[in-house]
Amino acid sequence: MDVEEFQRDKRIDPEALDVECARQAEVFFRWSEEYIAAQGKAERLKLKLDTVEARMNIACREKPEEFGLTKTTEAAISAAVVVDARYQKAYVGWLRAKGMAELLKQAVRAMEQKKSMLQELVVLHGQQYFAGPSVPRNLAEAWKEQQMTRENRVGVEQKKRTRQAKRKGGG
Repeated sequence: MDVEEFQRDKRIDPEALDVECARQAEVFFRWSEEYIAAQGKAERLKLKLDTVEARMNIACREKPEEFGLTKTTEAAISAAVVVDARYQKAYVGWLRAKGMAELLKQAVRAMEQKKSMLQELVVLHGQQYFAGPSVPRNLAEAWKEQQMTRENRVGVEQKKRTRQAKRKGGG
């Protein structure tokens, strides 16, 4: 997932609502495609994990001594499979793919939220919310200021977490 591209795609330019609305379907479809591909990869890796587990179960039953087993109980076979490096490698791969699919699912939800916000902004624009008898508020400037504040807050939080992690790690 390209995080910078996601950050660009989820932003709304209040001065170009027409452009934002026109490209929303394309943006939504792109992130939906990414999610579907990631979900497919996770499912393929789950199948691989299940296959590795099944083959190892069979191998444990055929040659238990190669797995360090003296008895071939279900619990012993399951434990031998789980601690095997081949199983763990397949499991970690599946977990990563599953995590990426979940992240992209949330990206799709963010694009749905963007669509809703675009609809609301267009309604407000149609009601001449942005024009007033007094000096109208500069929405673009207010938006940029809000974004800067949020980005600064996130940066401070990240630095704080990094310092805390270093302290916990003893370094």
